Order: sequence, then structure tokens, then C-alpha cells
Amino acid sequence: MELAKNGSGVVCDQHGIFECKNNVFLFAPDKHFGDHWDTVIDDAVPEVKIEQAKSFLKPLFKHLGDTPDNTQMILDAGCGNGAHLTAIAQQYDTLNLVGLDISPEAFEGFSQILRNRVWTVQADMQAPPFTRDGFDAIIAFGSLAYMPSPGAALLSLARLLKPGGTLGIWIAPPQPGLAGALLRGVRRLCQLTGRIGTKMMTNALVPFLGLMPTKSGIHLRNATWKQCREVIQVNITPETLHFPTKTDMKTMLKDSGLEVLLEVENEPYTYWLHKPLTAERKDMAS
Repeated sequence: MELAKNGSGVVCDQHGIFECKNNVFLFAPDKHFGDHWDTVIDDAVPEVKIEQAKSFLKPLFKHLGDTPDNTQMILDAGCGNGAHLTAIAQQYDTLNLVGLDISPEAFEGFSQILRNRVWTVQADMQAPPFTRDGFDAIIAFGSLAYMPSPGAALLSLARLLKPGGTLGIWIAPPQPGLAGALLRGVRRLCQLTGRIGTKMMTNALVPFLGLMPTKSGIHLRNATWKQCREVIQVNITPETLHFPTKTDMKTMLKDSGLEVLLEVENEPYTYWLHKPLTAERKDMAS
């Protein structure tokens, strides 16, 4: 697919014109997350969430070094309102950053710094409008879980990665015991009661967020009510939410064609992957 800019977006030689509104290139309909961000968008990302992002990104920072090439392209696939992009922007001031999310409303939570630094693209992660082998590094923190097929989404991202590039993913395993049963029960209740029931359930859970097994570390002592609501809703409202098993992960990683550089222990599934320099040649041969 070849794209060319015009006054109000981009033109595809096969699919016509895609609009650009408020500096967001629009490539796909959003069936769910627009409503999510409309109700929980905040003016800032909690500092604790940015610190968590920096912890996840340490292998990427090590890979890039202190003074990376300013031509390098970094993609945050499923960027939300920009916690990980903020962490990268604070570390480096020369990298080319791209944020992809299915919801254009998510970008409204970007800080002014990000608005000036990041190309924002609203699209489906499984059908991204990017050139093959176009990114030096890609991150997908939690976002694979919301895809109809996490494995297909990972393969899609692998195609976008340059040979020699690195890709970081984070995805939660199945929730065992009472915690898993409660999450499944709350999600089912939200599906049955709709928007009003979900809002009531979310507000009831906010005071107890610090007691829940979430990775964010957010609670009312370090974040606003809206910021806490966002963490809860992203776990209870999506129609699709996968918790892959270890066997599922091994299959996904094998099928992606990427090599595991690092598996972070004592975390939900956290992998840093590498695209072999011979990957392009192998792919063309197949």
C-alpha cells in the first residue's frame, strides 16, 4: 500500500483517503475504547505509571544506548494516553516516536510535550498502516490482550520490525483462585448491566484499587479518581481480554519468528524480542 499526504490526511492508492483530525491519522473504526477514554481521560499520566513504564523500558534504553541515531523510529502499539511514550521522550529528545491506538480519544490525554513529539495514528494493531520493516523498536505493553488474536497481533508487529530491531511485550497470565473468579464475575456483571452498571461498579471499586492485583501501582493516594477509574475499566469493560497460558506464549513467540533476548522473571509475561538480521531473507524465501 502506497500512501501520500494531502491537505486533510493521507491518500492510499488502493483504499482512498484517510482523514487526519486534531493531528491524529484515522485508519479504522473504534468499536469500544472511544467510550472508555471519553469517561476516564485526565490531563496527566500519574507519575507512578511513568516510573513503571521506565522500569519496563530499561532493556530498550540499554539497547538504544545514551545517544541513539536520530533517524530511528520507535512505535508504541496500543499507546493509550502515552505513559510509555512519555518515559521514552524524557530519556531521549531525538528519536522519532509513533503512537498507535484504536481510540482517537486516547490521544486527548497526551501532554503538550507528547503532542509536539509523537506521530499519532488511530488504527487496528492487526492491520497497521505502516511499511514493513519500518521500525527500529516496538513496544506493546498490555495491548496484545485486547486483540481478537494476540498471536496474530504479535506477528503483525513482527513484520513491522526491522531486522536487528527489538520488540518488548507485556501481557498478564491467567488469574488464579479467588482473584481470577472475582475478575471474571465482575466482567460478566458489567456485560449484563451495560454502561450504567459498569459505571456504578467502577466507582464502587476505586477506593479498593490499592488492594487489587494490578501492575500499575495506582491508587487514590497517588492518582486522581479518573486515573484510578481508567485502571479499573481497562480490566473490566473490554469485550475481549486474553490471559494466555505459558504454553500459549511459547506458541506465540515461536510463530512470530522473533528470538527471545530477555524474559523478565517474577513479572507477568514480559519479553524483549529480537528480529534476526536474516529474517527478511528467510521471509522472502518462504
